Amino acid sequence: MDYTERAQACVALMNGMRRLMKSFYYQEELKGENFLLMFLVKMGGHATPGEISQAMQVTTPRITALLNALEEKGHVHRTHSMSDRRRAQVEITSSGREHVRLTQEGIVDRTAAVLEYLGEHDSEELIRIMDRLAQFTPDPPLSDRKEK
Repeated sequence: MDYTERAQACVALMNGMRRLMKSFYYQEELKGENFLLMFLVKMGGHATPGEISQAMQVTTPRITALLNALEEKGHVHRTHSMSDRRRAQVEITSSGREHVRLTQEGIVDRTAAVLEYLGEHDSEELIRIMDRLAQFTPDPPLSDRKEK
């Protein structure tokens, strides 16, 4: 079977889904300050600026600006090594953890609204298909393919 027409329909639908996600769904929750705070929680509450920069794939000066803003809000605390003042450790505060909890609660609430809109059967099918897609590994990986 030739899947080209289905692929074209999927691509069009994925573009529509991207617009939905941007406009209603994950507007600010998964980038910038929120991403950084969620990363710290995932890392057990602390990380170095270098680890954060690598995870977010942004420059160290951008991380410094984010950390300054988060520190001002009381969401993180930085400590510096006594032997090397350039080495810093970033820790999430209880205020930062509460911010993450509220952010994640909002994501879950909006996701529940989408699943409720779909109904029981379609929401179960969506989760089943998403699980299958999460297990898919292109051969070769898409990033390794050459342009024709």
